[in-house]
Amino acid sequence: MWKTFWRCVGVAYVVLALAPLVVFAVAFPINEGWRWVAGQEDWRTRGAVTSSDRAAELAKKGLVEQLITFPQGPVGLRKDPVTQAFDLYAIGVGQTTLPEAIAPVSTFGIAQGPDSGFRYADATPVVGKFNNMLVYEPKTGAVTKVFSERVAISRFVFAAGQDYEAVIAFATGKDSDKDGKLTDYDAEDMYVFDLKARVLHKVVGLQASPIEITQIPGQPFVIVRAVMDSNRDGKTEIDVYGGVFDRTRLFRVDMTTYAASPLMPAEIIEQLQKTLDTRAPKK
Repeated sequence: MWKTFWRCVGVAYVVLALAPLVVFAVAFPINEGWRWVAGQEDWRTRGAVTSSDRAAELAKKGLVEQLITFPQGPVGLRKDPVTQAFDLYAIGVGQTTLPEAIAPVSTFGIAQGPDSGFRYADATPVVGKFNNMLVYEPKTGAVTKVFSERVAISRFVFAAGQDYEAVIAFATGKDSDKDGKLTDYDAEDMYVFDLKARVLHKVVGLQASPIEITQIPGQPFVIVRAVMDSNRDGKTEIDVYGGVFDRTRLFRVDMTTYAASPLMPAEIIEQLQKTLDTRAPKK
């Protein structure tokens, strides 16, 4: 009798423990399928910067459909070595999409998003949907606009090392997947804003879309992981859950010349591939 009782208790415990996972496993694909049927956007495209073509089309009609907003407060970048207080901040400039396009007038206000207060960025990337970014110095009150052209920024991060101090941004100005929006599905470029010279540089030689940075202490370069548009559909995508999407590669980006080069020699890549598909000679 007691054996049966404890067996029932064990079964009930397992059922209750697995119930949330079962509900999620069933609800998630149903929800995503419904969103696809209804034409709804996913989190990577919702609230994104509209394409330059769309903005230009509206501009010809004297209309705008997005207004500037600040989705979060200043992000602390650099600390004063003496006081250990932040002396440099970055501010991401976002956008809010109107229900319908309007004629811009000099009196319409700047939409203000929720202010999360000062945040510490340092080597932690700030991820979002920005159309520009500002560098703010509290001591002087100086505010510097980083980009002079229309882009969509998916993330930015402070980086400092041997002979350089900069803000690195992943951004795109081209609607490569032709969906009418600038998102991190589009092929992105890597930009470096030199904080000493106050000059923006576009990294050359990066043959893929950057998604991750590793800073190497004391070195004049960073390591960038980038995703390749393997099927040339204009959409760069990597599935964090292990699905088969575009491949990634590692690049070495020199922070003084702003040039990228493959981190792995071609022969190493070839040897790795041969080992994977059993073509490599056994030793």
